[in-house]
Amino acid sequence: MLSPDFSLFGGAHLGALGLLLLASLLLTRGSRTTSVTPLAQTLAVLLLIQEAVKVFMFISVYDQPWAQSLPLALCRINEFVCAYMLVARSYRAFEVAYFWAMTGSVIALLTPDLRFGFPDLRFLSFFFGHSLAVLAVLYAIVGYGFRPRLRSVGIAMVVTASYTLLVAGINLVLDTNYLFLRAKPQGASIMDYFGPWPIYIAGNVVLTIALFFLAYLPFADVSARWRHQPGSK
Repeated sequence: MLSPDFSLFGGAHLGALGLLLLASLLLTRGSRTTSVTPLAQTLAVLLLIQEAVKVFMFISVYDQPWAQSLPLALCRINEFVCAYMLVARSYRAFEVAYFWAMTGSVIALLTPDLRFGFPDLRFLSFFFGHSLAVLAVLYAIVGYGFRPRLRSVGIAMVVTASYTLLVAGINLVLDTNYLFLRAKPQGASIMDYFGPWPIYIAGNVVLTIALFFLAYLPFADVSARWRHQPGSK
């Protein structure tokens, strides 16, 4: 049975975004906690399970080469960071997870690089994983009281740059294109406006920096009052 094509802002896309919005609103009704709650543990377990299922699905169901099925995309590796952040109540992990989720995951949810629509498993796993990362960060803000600081922007940039260099080496060894470092996405994307390879990579760097600062703005006026984050690790 052929899977339906993905339709940007079609019924299924809007429905997935609506479910995330509803879950986010319910999550923000929670209260501050000083411990790791069952909800945090559940989110962490779901993040890890869905990643394991995703790798199995790509290789066993869709016959995708294992080298192209690894969880090395920034949003997917962030799902591991989010899981650790939740169970360890780690502010250090939050400083990275927040920016990766609120830029990469949110942009991916709004403009997915997807060919297949609902109810294809690739559609479901894409929205489930990205949405969980967003919810994990929201939980850390509401439940743990974490807030990004100005220096968090710099920390996230350094970690992102370091991870990008690591993935660039992996791409050369495995002949893959994680983080789109060797070629642009096949579908239309903002990278199309940044010129050919490797010029578009510089455009991505500038865009990432701008998005990180934009993600920090909602907390800019309160960050000075958060010199010490409770439960930081």
